Amino acid sequence: MLDEKQKEALKLWYRQPKILSEARERIERKYWEDLEEFLHMRCLIPFSREEELPEFVQNEDGTPLIPSLDPRSNQEGWQDAIEIGWQVIEAELGVSRDEVHRQIGTQQKDNWDAFMKSVEERKKQRKNSDS
Repeated sequence: MLDEKQKEALKLWYRQPKILSEARERIERKYWEDLEEFLHMRCLIPFSREEELPEFVQNEDGTPLIPSLDPRSNQEGWQDAIEIGWQVIEAELGVSRDEVHRQIGTQQKDNWDAFMKSVEERKKQRKNSDS
């Protein structure tokens, strides 16, 4: 579980222009699954490279303010970080986690429907070519 200081640092982390810009691009392109992966994983990878962390996520002595966001060793911290990320994305870009999950479900259904339609079309084509 993250404390308030760590949570505030994560809010600053997710509000970095580079992160918001990359999230915005995924939203504009409707890359919903990629947005989720970005917030859940790729945004948090730098926390495993302590020497690259900006000062606002470090203690005064230069050690990481958040020791680990690896879900294998800090499941609760990782889940807290994800929640904070979604809070920031909703506040800054107007897209909620629930909305993204609905969009992912819709895309998956549409993709499945299109796939099944193409299967049926190929069956018809084979049947017609066999005749």
